[in-house]
Amino acid sequence: MHGPQPRSYAQRTPKKMKAAALRGALSDRAANGRIAVVSGFVDGDQPRTSDAMAVLRTAIGLLEARLNFRVLVVAEAEDEVTWKSLRNAPGVRLLATGQLNTYDVLASDHIVFTEAALSAFTGQPATPAKASTAKADTAKADTAKADTAKADTAKADTAKADTAKADTAKADTAKATPAKASTAKASKPEPESADADAAEPKAPAAVPPRRRVTTSELDPDPGPPGHPAAPGDLGKDIPACRRRQVHLPGRPRRQPDPGPAGGRGRVRVKVTGVNTLNRQGKRRRTRFGWGQRAATKRAIVSLAEGERIDVFGGPVS
Repeated sequence: MHGPQPRSYAQRTPKKMKAAALRGALSDRAANGRIAVVSGFVDGDQPRTSDAMAVLRTAIGLLEARLNFRVLVVAEAEDEVTWKSLRNAPGVRLLATGQLNTYDVLASDHIVFTEAALSAFTGQPATPAKASTAKADTAKADTAKADTAKADTAKADTAKADTAKADTAKADTAKATPAKASTAKASKPEPESADADAAEPKAPAAVPPRRRVTTSELDPDPGPPGHPAAPGDLGKDIPACRRRQVHLPGRPRRQPDPGPAGGRGRVRVKVTGVNTLNRQGKRRRTRFGWGQRAATKRAIVSLAEGERIDVFGGPVS
């Protein structure tokens, strides 16, 4: 009932966004020094490609005869001499003032405006712009000269101050040298007498000898023969740091309990073969999803004829 209907997926870019993109692209080219303005490409009414290319190379700062860059030239639509001179030049793209767009600005290495095209694009007359530019250049030059003079004066003052400091430091050093020499003479220690060298060395402190502590010393009343003393009564008079060094004769260590076959859980039987069985863990569902238990290994042992293992104390059937 409601099948797909053909429609257009085109999106329209707002005009303010297009203007902002063009301003950003031109600002980037201007920051890198890739925008130039010329008064004209050809003198006279006759188009000449060689003269126009010479002016273009000079504007972008190219010294070679061959144009190795992509240059965008913006001229007015009524300027037929410029259009006819550069329309067939390799590496040159001509645009009118109203056709300037962001793509062509980004696709070109250099942008060259004519004065008439620049005034039409910015909406300002060319002559006042030149005057204001000259005034700005003059102000910049004056500011640069003033800054240079200030910097030279500051350097001269700094050099004088450093020279005065160096002279003062030399004078202080010269005064301090005799004072140091006299202090060294006064503080020189006198040689010790021979009696001090012949003084007798001090004897080292005596270290008490070690001895073994017996059971009778630990417990004065060991009790009747064959009955050991209580564990809580041993080592009462010995410091805690030396109780582990006490040797108690007649008290053997406790041996581990042997297994059913005389060893610790070991049996001695003849085996004809051993097979290993790998059992994968079961999958189970949890509240977090599906999980799996750990895999296990089991050994299947084949005993020789007449051999058996008593697990529960009785015969194995």
